[in-house]
Amino acid sequence: MILACVLMLRALSVDDSMGQESVDADSATASWPDRITCMDPWSEADRGSSEVADAVAQADPPRAVGPTDLASIRHCLNPRAIDAWEAYQQLCRAFQQEPDDPAIARFLGISRPSPSQLRDRGGRGAPSWLGWDRGTYRTYESSHFVIHSEADEASTRLIASDLERTFWIWTQLFFPLWESRSQVARTFAGLTEPTVADVVQRIRDTQTTLTDSTRMRIVVFADRTRYQRALSKAVPGIENSTGFYADGRRTTFLYVDPIDDAATRRHELTHQLFREATDSRLGRTMPGSQGDFWLVEGIAGYVESLQGSSHAATLGGWDSPRLQFARYRVLANVEYLDPESLWRQPVREVQKRSDLATWYAHAILHTHWLMDPPNDQFAWVLDRLAKLYAIRIPWANQPQVQPPRQSDLESFLRVDDSHLQRNPTDRAMKQLCLARCEVTSDGLRSISPQVGLQWLDLSGVFLTSDDLSVLDPDPTSLLQLNLENTAVDEAALPWIGRAIDLTELDVSWTEIDDRLADHLTNHKKLQTAWLTGSRVGDEVLRILQSIATLRSIDVQRTRVSNGVLQQFRAARPSVAVNPLELRNSPQ
Repeated sequence: MILACVLMLRALSVDDSMGQESVDADSATASWPDRITCMDPWSEADRGSSEVADAVAQADPPRAVGPTDLASIRHCLNPRAIDAWEAYQQLCRAFQQEPDDPAIARFLGISRPSPSQLRDRGGRGAPSWLGWDRGTYRTYESSHFVIHSEADEASTRLIASDLERTFWIWTQLFFPLWESRSQVARTFAGLTEPTVADVVQRIRDTQTTLTDSTRMRIVVFADRTRYQRALSKAVPGIENSTGFYADGRRTTFLYVDPIDDAATRRHELTHQLFREATDSRLGRTMPGSQGDFWLVEGIAGYVESLQGSSHAATLGGWDSPRLQFARYRVLANVEYLDPESLWRQPVREVQKRSDLATWYAHAILHTHWLMDPPNDQFAWVLDRLAKLYAIRIPWANQPQVQPPRQSDLESFLRVDDSHLQRNPTDRAMKQLCLARCEVTSDGLRSISPQVGLQWLDLSGVFLTSDDLSVLDPDPTSLLQLNLENTAVDEAALPWIGRAIDLTELDVSWTEIDDRLADHLTNHKKLQTAWLTGSRVGDEVLRILQSIATLRSIDVQRTRVSNGVLQQFRAARPSVAVNPLELRNSPQ
């Protein structure tokens, strides 16, 4: 959505529900995974071209929770609608098990030999408003998308593969909103608690095919420069974006980048799917124009958490990328946003906010709180999405929910060793924040070793220096590191010394001393150093004085002498010194 895109650009920087009553009534759900599992109807050949699948290879969790396993769904949704939903999930399971079965592929309308097979329609067909000359691009068709692309074929195929994969997972998760749900219900009518064999036999008997209203349009630019040049007049601030969905054009705009941005692609596609893959009666009205705009963006942010394995796809979980920022804001920064105000605001009021980064973080946090098991407010989310997009759902019982209290959000975000061990992840993370969580070495070592971490915040975590090299064996990609109030000591210094791209380092309230100086000599990009309450002294300050990029330091309650501090101030007058207002003890 153009307006939503503009809001995101401005935000860039770094009665109880039925479901909750069911959770309280059945304490067994407390051991459920903290994510929802969908089947991934994808062949191994396609999986090889997916960057997510390359990064993740874990088996299904021991107790996978699918959408129709959730108590709120079973309590609130019409039983016949649940039967159709379960039949569809079984069909996706059948396709995963037998990807070459022609009856299954025919019913789903999937091309063989691969679900994302592209048909090249030549260098024509792009809408005139793009202004592209014939022959300067190619038009491709997949099962559900028409893609006009200036990019090379290999990059376009990778994007198409991920679009199709996300589409199939979205149809399972949001089946009651999908435009083809009625076709599925008619095909499998009369089947109760269907098995894989039941649904396969039914489609062989009926020989029907799901039909979609139209292929959804995707435009792919060859690079960021062309993307910005083409869209700068229509979308002010486009230079800060990495893709967006335009409601008026009914088009998602993407570009090829050396670092593939699957999160943005899935976020914008989610906007498009709710608009174009449903029987929405919204017309030209923007979703959220009357209120609840937070959920429009929150649910798109939630789908960014999609993670694949060799057998399934999961959404949500403690390791979701967006939850790392929320955990920092709520637990470390003690940030609060009134839930009732957040939930009521329409888009026209949201666009006037000066704290959009905060708004987006909380919108996505609230969505995770509602969606992630075992909390289970999923029925209410579906109901509210149906209202936002003017879609009818056959409820047996109307879902109800109350906005979360601050304590609810804090409890949701504050994971411990047991939670990490019950919910192992092989996600390749760029950000990891466990600040103020009751996590020890045991919990940290249940996380698979990371490659490519850029932000690591373990402030207040009960860790040892050895844990750092186990969690991130090669810290050369780290940009921000926060070890405030941890038990790290001189044993961590060689590891910190290898993190030469750091722009921010926080070892405040630790036992780190002047031996740190020898390990900062190659840190030429450091901008901020929080050393408050540590044991560093004059040698560290002399090294910091030589780093040209430095912008801010805090050395209060350290062993830095007043004389050397005054020399530093004189030599580096533009550096902010001791900006913190200290309390009696570290918090």
